[in-house]
Amino acid sequence: MFTKIGYAGLILVGCIAAVSVHAAENFVYGSYVPRSHTFHVDGLEPYFEALEEQSDGELQFRLLSDGTMVGSSNTLTGIRNGTVDMGLVVDVYIPSTLPTEATLNELALFADNEVSAAAAMTETVLLHCPQCLEEWKQAGAKPIAFYSTSPYYLMCNSAVSDLASIRGKRIKSATAWNGLAAHFGATPVSIATSETYEALSRGQADCAFAGAAYLKSYGLADVVDYIVDMPMGTFMGASFINMNTQRWQALTPEQRELFKRNAAQAIVNVSRGYANDAAEAFETARNSGVTFVEPGEPLKTSYDKYLAKERERVAALAEKRGVNNPEQLVDDYLTRLDKWERIVEKADGDNEKLVEAINERIYSKVEF
Repeated sequence: MFTKIGYAGLILVGCIAAVSVHAAENFVYGSYVPRSHTFHVDGLEPYFEALEEQSDGELQFRLLSDGTMVGSSNTLTGIRNGTVDMGLVVDVYIPSTLPTEATLNELALFADNEVSAAAAMTETVLLHCPQCLEEWKQAGAKPIAFYSTSPYYLMCNSAVSDLASIRGKRIKSATAWNGLAAHFGATPVSIATSETYEALSRGQADCAFAGAAYLKSYGLADVVDYIVDMPMGTFMGASFINMNTQRWQALTPEQRELFKRNAAQAIVNVSRGYANDAAEAFETARNSGVTFVEPGEPLKTSYDKYLAKERERVAALAEKRGVNNPEQLVDDYLTRLDKWERIVEKADGDNEKLVEAINERIYSKVEF
């Protein structure tokens, strides 16, 4: 089974492996989020275990979490220079390195389901966005799969009851939610997700746009007292399966096939983990006295008006960032997202059907 060890232990294991004639391929995965995070527990652990078992131990993995080796903004650099072999790469933290993909993530408010958003992003980057792949190539890494969070909600540590009460608040937000916060008359505050708890507890922010699962995975349940009960997009720009290009090229075709063969299951596992955590977190929040605020018509109308202009805003941003064919890129992604929403709806919660659909429509067509 793959292991989670400290840095000193990693060096010792590496030395032992170096003297073994039949040493396995050992991969170090760097993650800056807490060890208990959904994407570790539900996504990476089963994925790594499957790869180790199916390769008869030739592929082995070590997960170093909590920012032990890399942080939110330097993970891709760490992958390129060999500090880690794989890692959690979130495009919004490095828009100058992955400008096309980061722009796609600006379409977050159009998504409302974990699986459809993750599948749409994975398909777009791997099959329909040469510019995305070129940016990854220049960064020295190979993208393999993306995940999406559960839907975001507005969570506050002080009372909110309607649109008027949101005005003037400081809201932790990023990418697409920055503009939404300003549209609501609030002040967007740029804070890393891992620092949201501290910001809310110390008064640096009054609210945060955050996934329901964050109440559990980032401990926000301890600092949130009000939640506006209206989903507002999902964050789908997280590449959780990727690899240093040189290490990827050194793999055998059979080993690469194992990475690809198990990716769809990992995407669905993370998505379901987020959904389950979200449901559990909301139930716990209600039982602990958190107030769920029913959005009034003025708030719903304001949100709809903002969303109606999002396509044009993102297309303009894409052009500003030098993205090729920006309007077509945006339109194609939204069409793809709609397609995956219909696929997810038809699957009706059947995980095997979702894995089959992702393999058929994405990984059977990807040439690694």
